[in-house]
Amino acid sequence: MLSRDELVASIYEAGALPDRWPALMDLLAAATGGRGGNLMRANEDGIRMICSPGIEAISREFERQGWHEQNSRIDGLLTRADHPGFLTDRDVHSAEEIATLPVYRDFLTPQQIGNGAATVIQGGKDDCLILAVEAFEDADAAWQAVPLLDSLRPHLARAMVLSSQMRLERMRAAMHALETIGVPAAMLDRGGKVRAANPSFTAQLDTMLLEGTTRLRTVDAVTDAALADALDRLRTKAEGRSIALRDPAGFGHAALHLVPVRGEARDLFTDTLCIALVASGENRALPGADLLQALFDLTPAEARVARAISSGGNPNAIAREAGTSPETVRSQLKQVFLKTSTSRQNELTALLHRYSRP
Repeated sequence: MLSRDELVASIYEAGALPDRWPALMDLLAAATGGRGGNLMRANEDGIRMICSPGIEAISREFERQGWHEQNSRIDGLLTRADHPGFLTDRDVHSAEEIATLPVYRDFLTPQQIGNGAATVIQGGKDDCLILAVEAFEDADAAWQAVPLLDSLRPHLARAMVLSSQMRLERMRAAMHALETIGVPAAMLDRGGKVRAANPSFTAQLDTMLLEGTTRLRTVDAVTDAALADALDRLRTKAEGRSIALRDPAGFGHAALHLVPVRGEARDLFTDTLCIALVASGENRALPGADLLQALFDLTPAEARVARAISSGGNPNAIAREAGTSPETVRSQLKQVFLKTSTSRQNELTALLHRYSRP
């Protein structure tokens, strides 16, 4: 079990590396007697959640059965959002409510996860983050965990702010990398509105693209309908899409590529839906490994594998050249598929040729 100082160090590590929040929540649970944790973001779009490995299976089953739509635990927490600490289930529900409310009676209590401790961290605008340590042995165990959790809460709040900033910096780094090779790029929020753009993308506005009040639009009505549909698909299925961009006369000049910002922690901390790129038809060479890293959040090894595959290589040949095993290359390729929203080598090759160097 980690000491308090080690927990604080792990909290700030997750702040700088947001993908480590699930592991951090398991560390918090181990230190306080829980089984895992959930981190949720609540705003006008609803509630999004990332889970720690220790509690993920049961949390996803909770969602699958639809209990998140009638979760009085969240309602109770939000009514006390100004409380500067962690609250247990007994703080937001009476004993009678815990015995009779359907969410407890039919799911939480039978699954032995009806005793938790959670806190609300107010975010920017109208959203907030809820961090919950789940599945204590009983109500007393949850209550006894609160002092340690309260002492860590200021560090957790600062780390959440840091995670948000780090995610934005990574997105901006991707746009800067594209700007250096002349590829127009912008970040779109979950509504499809431009939240940041590089100069090359800004130059496209009012020619083929329009910065609408609610979302990015195109000057051509048919293309604009396709863009609206693509944004809807991104929100529901995280599927990327390419759209032909036409001028007011209906002639096609370029393609608008929508690249999903994948990963639960990334979505939770930045509220960025996708990166939008404008590509002309003249680009032919494959993008370099550094650009692949910026575009799709790949590791250096994953970027090398992606480029080699798209150049016609196979895992065995790539492994020989890199001095590693084919199994390692296949594992790296699996991550490349996940991060680029592709599932086959020919799909990956076609995708990377779209984001080629001018």
